[in-house]
This record gives sequence, structure tokens and C-alpha cells, in this order.
Amino acid sequence: MNTPSQNDALQRELDDLRQDKEEKERELQDENAELQGNVAKMRAELEAIMKELQDLMDTKLGLELEIAAYRKLLEGEENRCDIITLSFIRRKTRTCVTTVPPADTAVRGRGSGGPFAAGKKQF
Repeated sequence: MNTPSQNDALQRELDDLRQDKEEKERELQDENAELQGNVAKMRAELEAIMKELQDLMDTKLGLELEIAAYRKLLEGEENRCDIITLSFIRRKTRTCVTTVPPADTAVRGRGSGGPFAAGKKQF
């Protein structure tokens, strides 16, 4: 049994294992630092995307409010035009119906009334 040579061999093996361990630790620390950098980069990208999304949502809301305002204005204008048209039609109808021709312009032989009497318009 050669104990001192076995001791030396085991000591060299132990030293090699310690070096391998230290090398692995450095590699893992480098990889960890790289991954931490990637995480920071991705967080920054995510924040930029979230800000852009918020800006787009704000713009969308503003446009929806503007569309609603214009829609309301348009509906009000359509209602106003409908009221003016109805008022015009009612006035025209009253004017046509209430207009009575003078007695001397009535067509003789047909009476003073009827649909073809002078001065009345038919619609």
C-alpha cells in the first residue's frame, strides 16, 4: 500500500475538482449576468410597448368621443332639416288648401269648387 502516492493523487484530483468548480461558477455567473441583462432589456421593451398601447388607447377614446359628438351634431341637423321640411310641407299644404279662387275666375259650367277649379293646385 502506497499511501503517500495515493495521498498525492487524491490531492491532485481534489485540486482539479476545485479548479473545475471555480471555472463552472464563473461560467454560471457570466450566464446569470447575461440573463439578467436580457431580463432588463425585455422589461424596458415591455414598458415601451405598454406606453405605446396606453397612448393608442387614449387616442382611440378621444376619437370615439369626437365621433359621438359629430354623430350627435349630425342627428341634430337631420332633425332640424326634418322639422324645416315638415314645416314647409305643412305651410305649402295649408296655402294650397286654404286658397280660394276669386268668384270671377271660376270656370263656368263646372261650378266654383271641384278639383279642377281655377286657382287650386293638386299634389
